[in-house]
Amino acid sequence: MNKKELAITAVFSAAAVIFEALPIKLPFPLLSYLTFDIAEIPVFFLLFYNGPKSALVGAVLLALVLLGLGSFVPIGPAFKFLAVASSILGAAPLFKKSIAGSFALSTLSRILVMGFANYALIEFYMPGFLSYVGDFIGLNPIESVMVLTAIFNIIQNGFSFFVAYALYTKIKSRTG
Repeated sequence: MNKKELAITAVFSAAAVIFEALPIKLPFPLLSYLTFDIAEIPVFFLLFYNGPKSALVGAVLLALVLLGLGSFVPIGPAFKFLAVASSILGAAPLFKKSIAGSFALSTLSRILVMGFANYALIEFYMPGFLSYVGDFIGLNPIESVMVLTAIFNIIQNGFSFFVAYALYTKIKSRTG
């Protein structure tokens, strides 16, 4: 990274950390432990402005700060990193060629990674959790969690991706 990319990475990573620390979170009504937030927007901005390496640095810094904030440590920070990093890595191959394709790959990557991570967490570390989740549209509890988690990830990823892209296009149009 050159000095300009490093400076932009530092500023937007700091913004992601600040956004994560703010109490601006909206619980997903169907699984209240999942919360929508705005912390991923600066990381996606880094993808569009500087590229995948910069965005992954932002994802790592965000996860490290979350470890210090004490939010369901170490699972919360690890899952946040997995969600953001999988979204960035999924978007990376197409982000300069096709925004729609980039979004689709980003979302698919996030759904697959987080589905596996949630399944492993529930199955091996929190099996009693499933009594909290009832049947959802005729699915058993683990299937319900997977479907609801996928829905959450589609919404969160879409919001973060497209807000960041709108911000990027606005800034790029003014700075050239």
